[in-house]
Amino acid sequence: MSCHDCNPTGLSYIAGPAGPAGPQGPQGEPGASGASVYIGKTLYVSTLGDDATAVPYSVGAHYRTITAAKTAAASGDVVVVFPDVYAESGLQKDGIKYYFMPGASVNTSATIFDITTETMIIDGHGDFITSSGSVVANSGGTIQIAAKSMSSTSNASAAVYTTGGTTTVNLQ
Repeated sequence: MSCHDCNPTGLSYIAGPAGPAGPQGPQGEPGASGASVYIGKTLYVSTLGDDATAVPYSVGAHYRTITAAKTAAASGDVVVVFPDVYAESGLQKDGIKYYFMPGASVNTSATIFDITTETMIIDGHGDFITSSGSVVANSGGTIQIAAKSMSSTSNASAAVYTTGGTTTVNLQ
């Protein structure tokens, strides 16, 4: 059998039978308990990213700020926030879901999620700290939040302030 198109040397060869399979490799480490995997419409935020060059739904082109990812996100999208400290507020947007990786923290001087009519889910292991305002202020929307911690260091504000709507909190 000769293949001059795929074998420029013009030498003939005949494939022999396949050899036996090698030994199985070592088993990998188990994943984090209860970890979520987001596939598809996911935007990524890391302090190594760049808002000007970020590409929606690209694992390799992260946003630098949560605000820029929120602005680019559409209803049904997930915004994954990598570990670091972010000084941002006003992160509410109808129909999006946030996932905060362990070590991700929002530390600001204003209300972080000011829910009026929005429906949102905040999931993961984030730390949310505000020195003025609330972590969540809900006056008529629906928010589910799972976080490592939430606190307001202001004597005038609670971490969660609800005057309407539905608020569900699960501190892990």
